[in-house]
Amino acid sequence: MRCPGSLATAITLSVLLHLVGLVSPPLWAPPFVEPEGEAVRLEARLSSPPPPPAPAPQPVPKHEPAESVIRAEPAPVPVTESAAIEESPLETPEIASESPPIEAPDSGEIPADASAPAEAPILAESSSPVIDEPPAALAAERLPRQGRVRYTGTGGGFISIGVSGEARWEHDGVNLHSRLSAGINSLDGQFAFESDSVLAGPSIVSTQSQDRRMRKHSSARIDQGSGVVYLARGDDRRERTIKGLAVALSALPQAIAVLDESLEKAALFVVGDFWVEDALLVARGPQRLRLPHGVMDTRLYQTRTNNGSQIDIWLAPAWQNAPARIRIEINGWVIDLRAESVEINGEMLLNEPEPEPQ
Repeated sequence: MRCPGSLATAITLSVLLHLVGLVSPPLWAPPFVEPEGEAVRLEARLSSPPPPPAPAPQPVPKHEPAESVIRAEPAPVPVTESAAIEESPLETPEIASESPPIEAPDSGEIPADASAPAEAPILAESSSPVIDEPPAALAAERLPRQGRVRYTGTGGGFISIGVSGEARWEHDGVNLHSRLSAGINSLDGQFAFESDSVLAGPSIVSTQSQDRRMRKHSSARIDQGSGVVYLARGDDRRERTIKGLAVALSALPQAIAVLDESLEKAALFVVGDFWVEDALLVARGPQRLRLPHGVMDTRLYQTRTNNGSQIDIWLAPAWQNAPARIRIEINGWVIDLRAESVEINGEMLLNEPEPEPQ
């Protein structure tokens, strides 16, 4: 009688131990601890603002009435005095002829010519895009034009199973396309997040996304200018108001890669599959990460949304800040991916391990 009971107990314990090993990673997930201090709200900087070129034509009509007033002053003066006034500008260019060449006197038009060149270079300097170009160039330079990272890891709910994943992106200096996917023995499996963004200023600004999670398709159109995100899943349509930068989930690794490394705590909106949430981004600093090929130095960034979702991203400086590990926890689903091959701008920085001969 005891043997069957002992056998049943042993089987039960064995099953429980295996289940514990497969339980989703709350047991070994990186803890999220909010540091002290206020978070910097990231703003969506779109294309170069119109104010600099706009003022250029405005001062021109403003000076015209001023010049007309100057020309109107000598009108009521007697003829004898006006003649004397006309002789005075002939003497002034002789005194100033040491620096510029002698110019023909144009009577009343002399003050107009003198004021025009004085303000023209000022307007040209104020309308130059030098102030706006460095931030935009910085974002484009920090992110490689092309990247593809293939992963191996786990995914699922209460019980996790082995999955494969891929993160890839490409941009032309302005437009960015990102994709993040994971599934069972397939890169286009149960989880597929895809988005389009623009490199604007020092950040990445997402414009639209197409997501699929467990056969549920959803899309989002992100209007950063008006601060509205339009969500759609089948016949269900929703809108969400945002105040600040919104980044699609698939573009979050690239958005973090172009941020200033001195930034420790920031606030932004994350757009997922049929949800938009305000999120807190925290830079945890350098960490040693164990991957299938060995150990390497990374920088950990953790993002926690208001709905409880958490996205942990480890960037590898040796791979031009490509994501070496990505862990996503959303609505009870957990995906944990570790890089096994890395390709940046067509160059293989890490090759997949060859299969063992059978």
